[in-house]
Amino acid sequence: RDWRPVCEVSGMEALKATIEADVAVGPFLRLTIPAGLQVVDDDRLMLDLICDCLRKASFEVTTAENGADGLAAARASKPDIVLLDLMMPDMHGFDVCQALRVEVGSDALKIVILTAKNFEVDKRAAKRLGADAYISKPFTVDGLLAVINGLLGPG
Repeated sequence: RDWRPVCEVSGMEALKATIEADVAVGPFLRLTIPAGLQVVDDDRLMLDLICDCLRKASFEVTTAENGADGLAAARASKPDIVLLDLMMPDMHGFDVCQALRVEVGSDALKIVILTAKNFEVDKRAAKRLGADAYISKPFTVDGLLAVINGLLGPG
């Protein structure tokens, strides 16, 4: 991530077209591997809406519909970012956030709280438990993508 590629390519067709168009790119060709995101939300409609937006933005997305499944899935798939609702059956989002932060640490995984709760006390609790960002619903797609891209950083 310290060097700037001459050409960024996403997807096999784009890769093939780039190689056919300019074979001289050589070792500076870099495949852009989509970041892995996991969305954990018990509202199926909201889950589908968020996933559709993220997939259209070329992210790889996995889902879970409750906190316990979200924790298990994050342990197994090791996403780059977890988007986490707070009010869910089985396991509250704060509990999932805290468990992930204890197990994974702060550098390897970014956690974004994505919730209808818009109270300062919840925002402070999220930060104290290790969340990297807090987004209140309703949100804009541009705002969500800005937060995600900011957490992923350059390259």
